[in-house]
Amino acid sequence: MDRRKIRLKLSYLFLLILISVAFATSSQAKRFTYTPTVDVYTVSIKKKIPIKLTYPARLKSYMDVIIRAQVSGVLLKRFFKDGEFVKKGQALFLIDPSVYRAKLNQLKAALSSAKANLEYEKSNYARIKSSFEENLVSREKYDYALFQLKSSQASVKRLKAEVKLAQIYLSYTKPLSPISGFARERKVDVGNLITIGEPLLEVVKIDPIYAEFSIPDSDIGLIEANKNHIKPIIKVNGERIKGKIDFIDKKIDRNTQSLKIRAVFRNKNFSLFPNAFVRVSLQGVYRKRGVIIPERAVLQTTDGAIVYLIVNNRAIPKPIKIVGEYKSYFLVKGLKKGDTVAVDNLLKLRPNMKVVVGKTVDDF
Repeated sequence: MDRRKIRLKLSYLFLLILISVAFATSSQAKRFTYTPTVDVYTVSIKKKIPIKLTYPARLKSYMDVIIRAQVSGVLLKRFFKDGEFVKKGQALFLIDPSVYRAKLNQLKAALSSAKANLEYEKSNYARIKSSFEENLVSREKYDYALFQLKSSQASVKRLKAEVKLAQIYLSYTKPLSPISGFARERKVDVGNLITIGEPLLEVVKIDPIYAEFSIPDSDIGLIEANKNHIKPIIKVNGERIKGKIDFIDKKIDRNTQSLKIRAVFRNKNFSLFPNAFVRVSLQGVYRKRGVIIPERAVLQTTDGAIVYLIVNNRAIPKPIKIVGEYKSYFLVKGLKKGDTVAVDNLLKLRPNMKVVVGKTVDDF
């Protein structure tokens, strides 16, 4: 029994020691509660704020032409290599021209015969006319001579047109490049029987080159207000390439609520390729007035962007909406003139935490 009493007393004593230690630790923690020091930024309304707008864009060839056969026949020759640069007017293929050349020669012979006949009819008409005026031939004979003359003239005109058409068809046997650009992979090989309308080759012009992108409808007002001095810029391999906007659509896509814009850029070194994705930055965009705060004052959370307002030395979380950016600043909605926001130690702050205000920054 004595041993039981001794064990019981020891258990009570141990419990009292634990309670005392916990109490002491709790009291010490309360005594040394962490109060962070934060620098702050005082919100003001700025006029003519430069805005940086950046959008994803897809590059598109300036011109893209598919060359199709306009006559049929066996493909005899190819005058280019796949992927090489071809000039406007350069011959690309040769389709067997023998049938078209023979047809042209046949029509030229017929035209020569028609011209000879016309000369005869002119002379005959002149003789008949002279005799008719002297009442030596009948009116019927005169009218027939005039008919023969006009018929011969019409035959010459018709055959001239047919010769011209035959020359055109003969020229089609040697398709030419309608633009200067790069030949893509050929679609036919020498020896193939080509039919009218069959695609032969695609030629793309990539200098200059287009960049197409879409802006949300919330940015349309900014673009329209600044469109006369906006400069689109893309960055490729560290090089900034300036362009110009050459098309702004006038209809919003109802599925995406966005507006299509197209910019054009020089591509002298052919370093930009159609269908590649780039980011287009628009310079020269200004908002007349608004609230700007440093980027470091903004904390991104799962529910969106917030700042910590400092009110009576306490940190109060405040949701905001970012509507633009410029250098190291955000243009935001949700704040008013005179608000004070924390710009450092944000990750250490908790809602309603007491803070010590350090220095006030204003380096805009």
